[in-house]
Amino acid sequence: EETLLMEEALSRLKLRLGENALMNAAAYNAEENLNIDEIIDLLNTLPFLSERRLVIIRNFNKLKKNQLDRLFGYAESPAEFSILVLTVESGTALKKGLEGQLKPLAGKAALTRFDPLKGAALIEWIATRARENGKEIDRDAACRLADVTGANAWFIASEVEKLSIYAAKEARITRQDVDALVKPSQEASIFDFTDALFGRKKDVLKRLLDLEQGGSEPLMVIGMLENQTLQHYQVLFGPPGSKPAIHPYAAKKMAGRKNLWKPQGLRTFLDDLRRIERNIKTGRTDNPFAALAAAIASTGI
Repeated sequence: EETLLMEEALSRLKLRLGENALMNAAAYNAEENLNIDEIIDLLNTLPFLSERRLVIIRNFNKLKKNQLDRLFGYAESPAEFSILVLTVESGTALKKGLEGQLKPLAGKAALTRFDPLKGAALIEWIATRARENGKEIDRDAACRLADVTGANAWFIASEVEKLSIYAAKEARITRQDVDALVKPSQEASIFDFTDALFGRKKDVLKRLLDLEQGGSEPLMVIGMLENQTLQHYQVLFGPPGSKPAIHPYAAKKMAGRKNLWKPQGLRTFLDDLRRIERNIKTGRTDNPFAALAAAIASTGI
C-alpha cells in the first residue's frame, strides 16, 4: 500500500543487475492486455552479460484466470537465472482473496508487504530519511512534517530533501525549518477542501480549483484524501467496537456523515485516488487536478 517503499525496493532490484540492467529488466502491467506466453518465454531466456534477468508484472491480482494458470505453471519449474516480481498495488485487493491467489506460490515465492507508514514508524522513517540526506531531524520537526504533508511518503521524501538543502549549514532540521519551508496555510486550505468533500458540500470543486491555482502539490492532496477516505470507512463501516487511531473529535465528526456515504462509494473513490496516484508517478497524466475533479464528480457530489 505504501507505493514509495515498493518503488524503491524495485529500484534496488534493478540496481543488482549491474550495468546491463536495461537489457535484462522488463516491466508489465496486468491492467493492460498482456501476452503471458511471451513473458514466460522471456523468463526462460538467458540474460545478456548478466547473471540475472528481472521481470516485473504489476497489479498481478488483475490477471485473468487463464493467465494466472499459465504463470503458476511456470512457477512449478522457474528459470534459475530469472527473478519474477508480482506486485499488488491496491489496499482492497490485499483483503479480498489475495491469500487464495497466492497459494500456488507457497514455498516458491517471498511475500514482502509495504504497509502504510503511520505513528511512531512514520516518525522513525522521516528521521532515517533525514540521515540519508546527511541530517538529523528534531522529533517535533518530524511530527510537524508528518502533519503538514498528510503523511504522504512521496511528498515527505521530497520535503526532507528540500529541508536538507535549506538547512545546509546546520546539523539538524528543526521545527522552525519545517514551518519556514512547508507553509501551514497550504495545509489549512487542504483540510478545508477535504472537510468540504466528505461533508459533500457543493463548493468542493471550487475549493479544488483554489488548491490548484495556489500551487498545492497533487500528491500531497491525494495523500490526505486517501488517509481521510480510509478513516471515514473505518469510522462509518468498520467492525462494531473498533477504535480507529484518530482524535476523538475527528472520529465524532466523521460518524455524523454516515448518511452521506455508502461503503462501496468510499471503496470506489479510494481505488480512483490510487489509480490517479499511480498515473502521476508513472507520468501517465498531464493534469492530475482534472483527474481528481472527475473522481470527485463520480461520487455524485
